[in-house]
Amino acid sequence: MYSIITIFVVFVFEKVFIVGYLDYVLPTRIPKILSRAILFLFVITINIFIIFLNLKKIIIEKFNEKHIIFFLFVISITLPLVLAFSIKVEPKSDFLTYYLIARHLVYGKIFIPNYIATFPHTIMFPIFLSFIFYIFGPSILVAQLTGILLSAMSVILVFLIGKEAGKKRLGFIAALMWSLMPSRIFYSLLICTENLFNIVALFTILLFFRNLRTSKSVKTKYFNLALIGILLAWLSSIRPNGIIILIALTLFYIVFSKETNNNFLKKDTHNIHFLKFIAVSIILTNYLLVSFSLNIMTESIINQKIASTRIGWNLYVGMNISSHGQWNKNDSKLFGKLIKEIGPDQAQKAFF
Repeated sequence: MYSIITIFVVFVFEKVFIVGYLDYVLPTRIPKILSRAILFLFVITINIFIIFLNLKKIIIEKFNEKHIIFFLFVISITLPLVLAFSIKVEPKSDFLTYYLIARHLVYGKIFIPNYIATFPHTIMFPIFLSFIFYIFGPSILVAQLTGILLSAMSVILVFLIGKEAGKKRLGFIAALMWSLMPSRIFYSLLICTENLFNIVALFTILLFFRNLRTSKSVKTKYFNLALIGILLAWLSSIRPNGIIILIALTLFYIVFSKETNNNFLKKDTHNIHFLKFIAVSIILTNYLLVSFSLNIMTESIINQKIASTRIGWNLYVGMNISSHGQWNKNDSKLFGKLIKEIGPDQAQKAFF
């Protein structure tokens, strides 16, 4: 069976990349080599899952964890690297904005401060990227390689979370699925917030579950809870929807978490709800303090106040029936005009 699968994959590779017989079924709105890569990746993914459905003899638990991590890292970074060096990607729209903000920060300058004041989250990823630029120099390729590395690391974190939640096999299958996701592969080539956001979110989730399962000292667990709050604040500053992770982890901890068998709640099992309240308070307190600090830092960098209300634009556009709740030029022009006339804060409030 496996020899047949191997022959089939080689056959498809020849027809797709060498002969090009299957070009007529490929989309034309993206580069041909990218279309071919998507088709071949899809074929490989299907065949890998067929193998997994039939390879019951393979016991992932017996494999060394370091070897598994190395394997996942290699397969998750190989194709993006090939694409990065074979396809010229020109950043546009938000992707270009992030790049230019980071590039200007390297030279001690601020790019579009009014825009950053209106949408403060737009500066957090560029700040991170600017540190990379300080070391390796500002270029699109460096930004792409950073995204590829972050994306590959996210695959490792998926494996570790799966292992923490179940077994190595669960983590391996989940990580393999994520590594072969076309969306993950192609987003890794973009200068976008998603790659950093995924890393911070997944690491926070991993730390959260390990903190629940380990029997460490109470001080260590409280320190981890404080760190979780800090990471969640950073996460929300990278992308506003990071607050969803905060809500999800908090609800899970309050409703589903049972820690009566470890040191964290061993001292007084009759006051579990009170101790959970303390734990949640630690997370939220650090979240709010760090969020406030990040806002002050942003204002000091752009040398102006940021908008206190940040959902006005999203709410206005999202409820525009004529544009089906999507971005459109008319709303964008109106909002840009308001920003110039009354400032970022008032513009957001006007749309709220």
